[in-house]
Amino acid sequence: MLWKSVLSQQSTLEAAIHECLDKLKGFPRPIDLALVFVQSGLRQQMDLIPGRLRRQLDPKVMVGCTGGGVIGEAIEVELSPALSVTVAQLPEVELSGFYLEDDEVPNPDAPPDAWRDALGLTGWQVQPSFLLMADAFDFELDALLCGLDYAYPKSIKLGGLASDARQPGGNRLVLNHELHSRGLVGLAMGGNIKVEPVVAQGCRPVGRPMTITQGERNLIFEIDGRPPLEQLEKTVQGLDSRDRKVAQTSLFVGIGTEPAFTVESILANQPNRDGDFLIRNLIGLDPRKNALVVGSSVRKGQSLQFHLRDAEASAQDLQKMLSRFQTQGMIPKGGLLFSCLGRGEYLYRTANHDSDEFRRRFPEAALGGFFCNGEIGPVGGCSYLHGYTSCFAMIGPEE
Repeated sequence: MLWKSVLSQQSTLEAAIHECLDKLKGFPRPIDLALVFVQSGLRQQMDLIPGRLRRQLDPKVMVGCTGGGVIGEAIEVELSPALSVTVAQLPEVELSGFYLEDDEVPNPDAPPDAWRDALGLTGWQVQPSFLLMADAFDFELDALLCGLDYAYPKSIKLGGLASDARQPGGNRLVLNHELHSRGLVGLAMGGNIKVEPVVAQGCRPVGRPMTITQGERNLIFEIDGRPPLEQLEKTVQGLDSRDRKVAQTSLFVGIGTEPAFTVESILANQPNRDGDFLIRNLIGLDPRKNALVVGSSVRKGQSLQFHLRDAEASAQDLQKMLSRFQTQGMIPKGGLLFSCLGRGEYLYRTANHDSDEFRRRFPEAALGGFFCNGEIGPVGGCSYLHGYTSCFAMIGPEE
């Protein structure tokens, strides 16, 4: 298995394609997979991607999209023209690209055969992993992820939303020789390939873990038997002055993701369980119902802990998640980074923060990707659409 990621920061897409092709001259042929990410400032010339770039590389499958920033050669380029191309030779690996519009997505409760048919995977004998890139304006990604988790419960799903368009039709999705301005493009990979996720949600827990004792839909009525506002105020009052200032603008709620994920299990394994919280926005308070409104559905018995997000918390969380991955012993041949537009220099005030953390640990692995308007990755065994998150796909041979 061979991977290589190249990057061009030429001001026109034609010149950027020429530079990337020149950098790939030494890469062995045939190429099985090409992943292409185009900074949105170059999207007006996107017809050159399925045309000239695909014709020159001749990959079995090519997928990609536009983004507000792109990542290639483990370098992050934000807010300026750039083209990232990541290619791979994948012996003994099956690949299948697919395109879906919203009305082509099966009902989440449809049987697995309906999902195999919709994705063009009927007859596959191997367990696939999925890379997904969707338009942010007109595609119900939550329904797709729910259905994929049902039809392929053991499969990893990673990816992100094409970003930086200001209105519907502004994004571009690439699948082989076609360009799309809506819907979703995806890639299924199976056989001698292993895809492992690293999902860094960029938060740190504060206060103590508690339990939702009354809640429905996205409303929390009681936490540990007390009004939720009371528990929130108690948590904030217990913070130091610095954290109280952060809480004014960057306070989030972490929801336990597994039925068996209890306060007792958190307390018993506190250093290792932070990543099993699904981080969601704290929307506000419903005064009519005295309920805390959060950006996720909740149920009675789920664990809850308030979280803070800032540059320091995000950096520490990323280091922890990458270190946790390293303990598994896998050394990736290639990596893909789907990172939020709200991270990068906007958050860290320095370039290449997340990519540098990857490269420091895996200097031989190629890293490509793009900055997203929402990131796809698993938490606690289920697939979710996140915000302010970096989701890595760590890829190597299964054997």
